[in-house]
Amino acid sequence: MEGGRRKLPRSGYPRRRAITACSTCRERKKKCDNTRPACSFCQQIGAQCDYSSRDSSSYDAASLTILNQLSVIESIVRRIPVGPSPETPGPPAAPLSHQSATGDTGSRSSDLDANYRVGTDDVLEWPVFEETLSSLPRHSYTHFYRANAYTYLDDAFHLPEASNSQSLQRILAAKPVALSISTERSDIERLVSRFFQNVHVKNPILDRRSVLKCCQEYYEHGALFNLETGLVLIICALGAVATGFDPSSNGHQEPSVESANLESLRLGRCYFAAAEKRLGVALVQPSTLAVQCLCLAGIYQIYTTNPMSALRLFHAAGSSLQLLIATNTNPLTALYNWALVYVGPASSQKASGQIWTQIAGIFFLSEIALRRLTDKVAEVVVSHIDCSLPSSQQIAMKELVPVVAELERQVHTWRENLPHQLQFPDVPQAADTEWKHYSRSRYYRVLELMFRPFIFTAIHVPECEPAVRYLAGKGLDSASKYLRHCATAHRHQGLWLNLRNQLREACLLLGSAIAGLEMPPDWYTGIERTLHSFQFWEKEYPPCQSYIRVIHMLISHLDARAEGGLAQLDNMHSGSEI
Repeated sequence: MEGGRRKLPRSGYPRRRAITACSTCRERKKKCDNTRPACSFCQQIGAQCDYSSRDSSSYDAASLTILNQLSVIESIVRRIPVGPSPETPGPPAAPLSHQSATGDTGSRSSDLDANYRVGTDDVLEWPVFEETLSSLPRHSYTHFYRANAYTYLDDAFHLPEASNSQSLQRILAAKPVALSISTERSDIERLVSRFFQNVHVKNPILDRRSVLKCCQEYYEHGALFNLETGLVLIICALGAVATGFDPSSNGHQEPSVESANLESLRLGRCYFAAAEKRLGVALVQPSTLAVQCLCLAGIYQIYTTNPMSALRLFHAAGSSLQLLIATNTNPLTALYNWALVYVGPASSQKASGQIWTQIAGIFFLSEIALRRLTDKVAEVVVSHIDCSLPSSQQIAMKELVPVVAELERQVHTWRENLPHQLQFPDVPQAADTEWKHYSRSRYYRVLELMFRPFIFTAIHVPECEPAVRYLAGKGLDSASKYLRHCATAHRHQGLWLNLRNQLREACLLLGSAIAGLEMPPDWYTGIERTLHSFQFWEKEYPPCQSYIRVIHMLISHLDARAEGGLAQLDNMHSGSEI
């Protein structure tokens, strides 16, 4: 060691400093970041970035080997598509592991995609219904995930204003009454109170103090042409049409348009017609108030069984919100304050001044938890139901069993952990509160959904294993309980979706009966209740007539099959007597 300096050990092979700069940076003596295919400096000045002039002979053998391997890796990475290819089926993640049941199943967009592909129209395209419903009229439509999609249902093709049918809009227009919007404090306070009691608790997107401020301006200045007045009018419209939950609404009532509620519907329509004249500003000037008005207007359309108009308003609200977020210069927390005002129970507020109760807050959180579970289940289901019936269907079902068992455990755990205010009884006992009713509705639906792949296999693969038939039976039992649970005459913002859900569960039961599966007890009672529900709403919402046609066609096919079986049995007995 010389001069106290320790000699560093040399590498096992001689190394040379690699030249990393591109030709442009070397010529201009700039620091090159070696970004490929063009470095940052070349991109900034618009010059051609060239690394080809590099002399490979200046590298040692080890460096050349490393560079070659990096080139191979780069070529592999470049061949990987940015998004999933529709032509290339991905690996069935759910059956290979418990990831779908226990962990994050993917992005929110994939959850939405999965929910879109388990709807009523998708079920009606199962092979078991192809021949049975072939004589019914059907409409083709654009489906995001497959070509040649069609539907037997008239929802998207029904235009109330252009129809000769007796829809609610035409009935209200055909029987004008001397109704007008009021500016009296007592009238507005009554409707606003009903709104907060029946609507806001399920849609906490308003600050009560801000609403009362808008109402005060309405009392003082009348119905001005601004969004503040529009908000008050929409709230009054919803307060007029929304009703509280009545456990006795499962009985046999008169059709909805012939009931005593027609006067409330006329009043709601009067306020909403005035609000519509003020919604134009919400479409061109995005603001928090505009998003609130558009969203509540969509909720009103759902309450009055006009789902296509509601869809357009919800899309407008979503577009306005996206634009508002993109152009907002304030922190996002300030933007979302209106949506988070009542995210928890407001125990510190006086009961008379705050309708958001503790039970509503608990229900809101329980809905979020169950929705996350439903998204997981939907993603599993869409990967296991294939109308082409591949030869590996039986193997896929075996792999699916442990995944569904874990999902079922999670759903049962959700139910067991509900607070006593939300604990609901099983069918046939009635749910005595609205919160219990909605919780039980989602509970039965998610159970049926997770067993739907087994129902599909049991219907279309007669030689399937007994375990598949057993699990299919559990799904059919949940479908039957859901139909016997549904309230016929309760008007709420999920009414249209509830009617579609009833149709889907009824078709699953009837399709299974046609296929000869073992049916749960009292399943046909649910079919009868479903038909009565459609008949109750058909005058107000004429597309229910297409629902009834589908059910009647399946019932007639089932009856014909039963008569054919009896005739065959009689022939067998006659032959034995001879």
